[in-house]
Amino acid sequence: GEVHYLKHGYDEDRKFLVCVEDVGITKCPLCGAEEFLFGEVLCDELIEDWQLNSLETYKINLQQGFRCKSCSSSLRTMTLGEHITSYYGGGSSLGHLWEEKSLHSLEINRAGELNQFLKDNSKHVLQEYPEIDLHNVDWPNDSFDVLIHSDTLEHIPNSHLALTECYRILKPDGVLFYTIPIIHDRLTIRRDN
Repeated sequence: GEVHYLKHGYDEDRKFLVCVEDVGITKCPLCGAEEFLFGEVLCDELIEDWQLNSLETYKINLQQGFRCKSCSSSLRTMTLGEHITSYYGGGSSLGHLWEEKSLHSLEINRAGELNQFLKDNSKHVLQEYPEIDLHNVDWPNDSFDVLIHSDTLEHIPNSHLALTECYRILKPDGVLFYTIPIIHDRLTIRRDN
């Protein structure tokens, strides 16, 4: 889709407004930049296939198409990163937080652009699904301080078992941060009959 330069919610021609209240940020919580890009990500065919109304289309385009101009993080990734840093007291960038707290982490599938802030940390592991079997994770009990996965659970046949495995490999005070794609006010549509 077409990309528009944004600062504080307007495109460069001031033709339309991306509602700042919907975004909820004016500064990227991952890199600190204050300039954003917006481009629609949903094509007409996908909108029709998913049976999206105009508000749902807007919200998904916003979640995936609103990006930090500096680090390219999507709104979904910025929100995930903001929750992680605020859980640990905020104030630090994500990469510095891992060093300061000496966090041992497992990222299952790249959590958007979040990986660029974690990948250089020696205690951070990235594994991709389906290479990692979330029904039978090949890590010992109490292995990680942090588990992160984004838009992965919906692909797992038994999400309850996957979450049980996540709990098993987390240290006693460990934390799981994850996202799942949802459309508010709508029941789940299953595509497996």
